[in-house]
Amino acid sequence: MEETSMLRRGPIEGTSRVVRELLRTQRFKKTINILIRELDPENAGLLVRTLIWEDPELFMSVLGAAPELANAVSNAVLELSRQLSNFPMGLLASYLSMMMDNFDAKTLGKGVREMMQLLGDVRDAGGQELLDSLTGLVKRFAMGMSGAPPTAGATAVPTDALVAALLPALGATAATLGREAAREGSETNLAVRKLADGIRQVASENPDFMKEVVSPLVEAGRQALAGTQAGEGS
Repeated sequence: MEETSMLRRGPIEGTSRVVRELLRTQRFKKTINILIRELDPENAGLLVRTLIWEDPELFMSVLGAAPELANAVSNAVLELSRQLSNFPMGLLASYLSMMMDNFDAKTLGKGVREMMQLLGDVRDAGGQELLDSLTGLVKRFAMGMSGAPPTAGATAVPTDALVAALLPALGATAATLGREAAREGSETNLAVRKLADGIRQVASENPDFMKEVVSPLVEAGRQALAGTQAGEGS
């Protein structure tokens, strides 16, 4: 209760107080369950178009508040992860598995791809100032991901599970990335060159990372390349 009294007053804090009271009523919880059962995600595009074009001026005002909204989401995700860790891991694993099986990841991938294309166009129009802002954003994100050393008894980040989850996505996009990287002057070609320069800088500053992470990956790449060349020669 002491922590709550020290919070800055605002719409989100006020909403949390309202939601706390609503969650104590059976009718509200029943209504939420009905809405969840009748949810129609296929109409999300219709909602977005309505929000943007019904009143573009209002939408641009909301867009201007995007950093604060994103900060709210970031804090919500952080607290969600902390609170979920209090649930029995077996129960949580079952629920997460069910959620992932029903998640439309293909549509998310398309959305991310088109958003990246849009950001590329915006970057070209915005110039160096936008590029500097993006670089700072990535650096701050990396700082958050690195975090502090785990406390006694804490579970380490499941890096192996993360890699296993990313590999299928990498395989699905490798062919497209390879074609684009081979095109001189393409966005992917330039990005690969910048990435190579970045790796050289990382290598000089983080020898342990190069030895324990990059070296095994490079060896795997060499073996894969040798197998590809052998296949082409036969």
